[in-house]
Amino acid sequence: MAGAISQHSSNKHEFEELEVGFLELFKNNPKYTRFWLSFLISNGGTWFNTVAVFVLIIQITGSELALGGLIALRMLAFAVPQPFTGMLADKYNRKRIMIIANVLSAFVAVSLLFIDGKDDLFLLYFLVFLLMALHALEVPASKAALPNIVKKNELLTANAIDTATWSAMLGFGCALGGFVTSKYGVETAFIVDSITFLIAALIISTIEIPQKKKEKSKQSILKEGLSEIFQGWKYIINKGDVLRLVFAKSVWTIGGGGLIFLIVLVGDEIGVGDFAVGIGIMFLARAIGVGIGPLISKFMFKDRKKWKYLVGLLISVSGIFYFIFGLVEWTFFSISLIVFSHAASGSNWVLSNVMLQERVPDEWRGRVFASDLLLMAMFNSASAFFAGIVIENNFLDLREAILVFSMSQIIIGFLFAFWMRSGFEDDINLI
Repeated sequence: MAGAISQHSSNKHEFEELEVGFLELFKNNPKYTRFWLSFLISNGGTWFNTVAVFVLIIQITGSELALGGLIALRMLAFAVPQPFTGMLADKYNRKRIMIIANVLSAFVAVSLLFIDGKDDLFLLYFLVFLLMALHALEVPASKAALPNIVKKNELLTANAIDTATWSAMLGFGCALGGFVTSKYGVETAFIVDSITFLIAALIISTIEIPQKKKEKSKQSILKEGLSEIFQGWKYIINKGDVLRLVFAKSVWTIGGGGLIFLIVLVGDEIGVGDFAVGIGIMFLARAIGVGIGPLISKFMFKDRKKWKYLVGLLISVSGIFYFIFGLVEWTFFSISLIVFSHAASGSNWVLSNVMLQERVPDEWRGRVFASDLLLMAMFNSASAFFAGIVIENNFLDLREAILVFSMSQIIIGFLFAFWMRSGFEDDINLI
């Protein structure tokens, strides 16, 4: 590709000299600082209403399966649009896509105020689906835009910051949302959520985002969209390293999706006296781990030749900590095991993201990341819903289910690491 710089990933010393620090990135790249701030605010709002929605579904139905179904629906809503949102991120203005997604999300969040009892259950599911579908519209555009906002020696640092930010907003958003929901009610959470989306859209509107777009076609949007999706998957399949990396996150969710649902239920058993607060604490532990993991990765995993094995082994490490959690007494001390587990999963996330961004040209990047997120969301949704069926029908108790799902993570992680042994190019082009 014209303008690409050939770079051997095995040359770790050169990468160490090139890669900037966290504070240096914020100081020297104000465009990224604003991009990061919009990401922080939008994600904070997304997770702020999560606990409110979970509490609302339990209040309306009193069913664990309904809760599992809602979690699965959220991930399904994130998955279904991905083939088209990736194509849109490659073909249309990514900045405009992110603004539209946030503004529409603000209106949907406000609409949740109209939920009033079991008769509105379908409306609740529909609005939750729509909110996550809009999130699915924004994320591929954001992921594809990042390498065009930062320099190549800022890419690893930017990804580490973004993953840490996502985790921080997951944790503090859910924790704060749990507290506000418990004290002030779900309506307040929905209003705050709406405001955050509008602020994020305003910040994005001030950022200039370079983009190399494909030429417009005379075909209909649907026909061209399907063609672009097909071409995107053809590109992925023909690139052995990209194909493997596209599965790096989704493999974690085979067990992890069910485990995330199960720790929501653990939140009612850790002795805090309130379901909403308990959920917030469990999600805070998850978020701290996801935030710590990428920061540790930046300093510990400097030999990039080992990254392809690490993305699989980290899945197994994540499962091991969950397995231990299933064996011990559930206290505030044992919650640290959730932190360690998600530190491993956060490392898996950021390493796979960086390797994809380095290997995929700009004009393909939106579709590749959309496919990546599609697989992750579909596996996550299926795993969470299956866990809900297991618990609702008493096939396993809560502790037994955690052990089974964590064991599946351990096994699949080792199998994935073995798959990464061949068909993976260590020589890459940094775009």
